[in-house]
Amino acid sequence: MSWSRSTRFLSSIAKDAKDTYAGLDEERLKGKLDELLELINSTQETWKAYAVAAASEEYHGGGTGASLRYSYTYIDKMLERIKELMEFGQA
Repeated sequence: MSWSRSTRFLSSIAKDAKDTYAGLDEERLKGKLDELLELINSTQETWKAYAVAAASEEYHGGGTGASLRYSYTYIDKMLERIKELMEFGQA
């Protein structure tokens, strides 16, 4: 699994949100779709920054295993996010 796969999954959630709100014209819902999509994108960007930051901490130690520690940590954070998205998709 890759970050792009989780991004595609997130895109499908955003599309579903657009489709869900598309036919609703009530006053109380105006602007809510844009807020929701902005929140979804902001959350994804925050997670990406978190994964990079956590992996970078592992890399700072240097040494021969630094890049491997970086990769393991980054992948671990990606998997954590994918699991969260999958749980959200099943809710």
